[in-house]
Amino acid sequence: MDRRLSPELEKEIHELSINLTLQRERNNSTRGAVFFASTPVMTAEESERRMLRYILDQGESEFTEFMCLIICDKMYSGRERTLTRDMLTCVLTQFKKMTMNRIMIIAGHLPEPERSETQCYLLDVSDNSTICHADHYSLEVHSHKATMLKDGRILVTGGLNDGWSTSKCSVFDFVFKHWPAMVEPRHGHGLVTLNDGRAFVFGGKSWTEQRRTSGTESILDSIEYFCTRFYQWKEHWVMMLDRRYLFAAVVLTDGRVLLCGGIYKGKDLATCMIFDPVKETFVYCASMNSYRCNHCGILLPCGRVLVTGGSVAPYANGLPIASATCEMYDPISDTWTAAAPMRHAREHHCCVLLATCVMVFGGKANVSEYSARVELFMLDDEKWHPSTIICRNTFAATATVLRPYMKIKAEK
Repeated sequence: MDRRLSPELEKEIHELSINLTLQRERNNSTRGAVFFASTPVMTAEESERRMLRYILDQGESEFTEFMCLIICDKMYSGRERTLTRDMLTCVLTQFKKMTMNRIMIIAGHLPEPERSETQCYLLDVSDNSTICHADHYSLEVHSHKATMLKDGRILVTGGLNDGWSTSKCSVFDFVFKHWPAMVEPRHGHGLVTLNDGRAFVFGGKSWTEQRRTSGTESILDSIEYFCTRFYQWKEHWVMMLDRRYLFAAVVLTDGRVLLCGGIYKGKDLATCMIFDPVKETFVYCASMNSYRCNHCGILLPCGRVLVTGGSVAPYANGLPIASATCEMYDPISDTWTAAAPMRHAREHHCCVLLATCVMVFGGKANVSEYSARVELFMLDDEKWHPSTIICRNTFAATATVLRPYMKIKAEK
């Protein structure tokens, strides 16, 4: 078998590798070592030394563990350790299929029977398939939050578990792993990863038995950040300008964080504020055109923020009514403008940015009607279009687009 790699394939491998992050096992495991050969005379040991030396030279911008495990476990099954051209071509083909096509849906609330769940699902928008992930989240939660960290892992924080707020956190790194708990139990909060890599938590509601008994205010105006130096959450000395939960938090292009809408003391909010992590200050900005909570906000490639649906006041008979209305925030002009409405009203839904569109799914249309409909906000015409993608009925879940180097252990 020809073990020589063409210059084109070597260039393709190099260009792919420099854009990815090496996922190292934290338990000192030696599984998944990468072996690289470009000449037929290179032995397995020489191949291993060359690749490991190349990884060290490149720092943390080399092949991922996903690729390592495919090569080691599936390509040669431990017998022939020197890679062939066919092997690497197969790896590249599988690797590219992961790019911007899969969405990780974590926990949430189910309609029948009404309960929170621990099950996680992988939605592949390229072939319209839903895979039941082999690993479960550690708690039955909803109204939790998730964010993609700079290294590609998914951080999951808080939520409602058995009617109470939780401070528990986990990180999805091929499987769910322990992560230090937040200082304050909270749900309906805001969670973002800043441009400098720090994870910040804003506001939310801390519904605990102690607060209920003492009558202490349960809606928070505090913020926390994860300190990598001490590997723990710390309360930030800066406080939000007001208390709120069930709002949307979005990192703007310039690194500031927009907090919009939410609810306080049973009243929906239209007010918005911006947090500047450099100056460590909050300032109010333009208010939305509608009072809303349980909505989603997402940053578009053009720099504007799209806000979708949610519960929009006034309520009918005191019950929240889901809305299909959308708004667009321009941080340069500090203005909100009406955007094309969705085809279906929804609240507590999921919203993700794909290559050419914003995908919205799940949530509730009213108190008892869960929505499995999927619709797409196309970036070229800024209008909503129906989709043939099939999604599960889910409410108050989280959805995160996986990066191509995330390894998925899944089962049909």
